[in-house]
Amino acid sequence: MAIPFWLQHWTSTVETTAHSTGYFLSVYAVLMVVYMGVDVYLSYVATVDAPLHASKTLHENLLAKVIRLPMSFFDTTP
Repeated sequence: MAIPFWLQHWTSTVETTAHSTGYFLSVYAVLMVVYMGVDVYLSYVATVDAPLHASKTLHENLLAKVIRLPMSFFDTTP
């Protein structure tokens, strides 16, 4: 994660650099927005997309197995 490294750079060079505080804050803000975007995307994938894909695959495989059962299974199983 780049945010702690940026803060370390900011605090170590604040006295010797020609950049203003606004520059450091704007880079920090951009890093935070990127971090939040990645976090929201990964949370979506982990909670919505991955379980949906897993359940779809599971049910497709189950349906394929049930359809391929011999007719005698359906005659004897109510």
